[in-house]
Order: sequence, then C-alpha cells, then structure tokens
Amino acid sequence: MKIKEKNIRKILEMTGISESSKAIFNALLSSMSLPEDAKKEILDFLMTEENMGILIDGYVKIYDETFTAKEIKDIINFYATKTGKKMISSVSIIADKSNKLGQEWGDKMFKSISDKITSKIDKHYTSDLPKIEPKEVKEDLKDTDNLIKNRIEFAVNYAKSKGWGSDITKYTTGQILEIRSQDGWIKAGK
Repeated sequence: MKIKEKNIRKILEMTGISESSKAIFNALLSSMSLPEDAKKEILDFLMTEENMGILIDGYVKIYDETFTAKEIKDIINFYATKTGKKMISSVSIIADKSNKLGQEWGDKMFKSISDKITSKIDKHYTSDLPKIEPKEVKEDLKDTDNLIKNRIEFAVNYAKSKGWGSDITKYTTGQILEIRSQDGWIKAGK
C-alpha cells in the first residue's frame, strides 16, 4: 500500500466513515416502509466487512483523485488539532441541521414558485373563458361540461399558438387540465 493511500485511509478512520455510513444507511432505511427485521437484515448486509471495504475503497479513490499527497498530510494534521477534532465531531450535527434547513427552504421556495405559476396559469388560461355562476352549474350540468371542454380547447390552442409543439397530450382530472408538451406540464382550469 502506498503512503498516500495509507494516509487517506487514516483520514477516513479519523472521520469515522464507517459510523457515518451506518448512520446514513439507517436514515435511508428508516424512510422505507419495511418490517424492522428486514431493515436490520439489510443494514447488517451493508455493514459487512466486505461491503464496507468496497465502499471505503471507493472513498480512497475519490480522495486520491481529488487531493495531492501533501494535501492529504495537511488534512491529517488539521484533523489532529483541537479545531479539526471539533469539526469531525460536529459534522453529523451540521449535516442534520443543514438537511432540515434545506428541506424547509425548499418547501418555502416550492410553494412560492407554485403560487406564481398558478397565478400565471389563471391569468393566461382562464381570463378569456366564459365565467359561470355556481347556481348556473347546479341548474345545468351540461354547461359545466361545455365550460371544461372550452377550457381544455382554449388551453391546447394557446399552447400550440405559443409554439410549445404539436405533440401535446391532454389529461383531465376533475376540472383541472394538464397538458404535456416538449417543455413539460402546464395546467389550466380550476
């Protein structure tokens, strides 16, 4: 074994790669709807010496391709300091908090984007459509069917007029229209 590879393995040992991997595997398995004994069997399989050896060999290759021998020594020296040890012990806490932050941020951004898209869809796809009052719908369901058909045809024609391709497929769910084009999904209706 070359000195560089030996030092990379030392870094992986210092950073607790086996324990980190086990925590990651546990997190993944906990999100699966499997019986607990099946989860334990899968974890035991993943954590065998042979399988962890394959994973660690992969990490060694990544570190070898990413860092020079001198940089590997510098990393070892850093991890030996008080600050380096604190960093190692804090990685899982930082990762957990970062994942939570990312999830919350992503949910917020998705809602904001979704609201903007819905607003644009309402403006572009329904503004020229005839409006009917709820009492009219109750009186004549055929008018509702016609309104939905009109919205669908309007949305399809609008999409085609925008050059979104002739390969447009229509799907309806209730009063929501989804159109699949080369640019993705668009929705119309309420």
